[in-house]
Amino acid sequence: MIMGNKIVKIEDSYISMGGYILSILQDESISIDNLYIEFNNSYPKKGISFEYFLYAIDFLFMINKIKIKEDDILEVKR
Repeated sequence: MIMGNKIVKIEDSYISMGGYILSILQDESISIDNLYIEFNNSYPKKGISFEYFLYAIDFLFMINKIKIKEDDILEVKR
């Protein structure tokens, strides 16, 4: 589910979700809960569960694109 293919739609992939997450985090550091709210407001596919959202966050953390600033505050790694 990291990338889209014949079975997984591109909007269900972590790469696509991660792009939207990074675009939100470019402007400010934000808590995971508030980030999820903003993500759901901006992401074209509605109804992404918090679980899949967290998988996308984990993916971005594993590829060293985001960091945890304090407790649950996320920001883009520069």
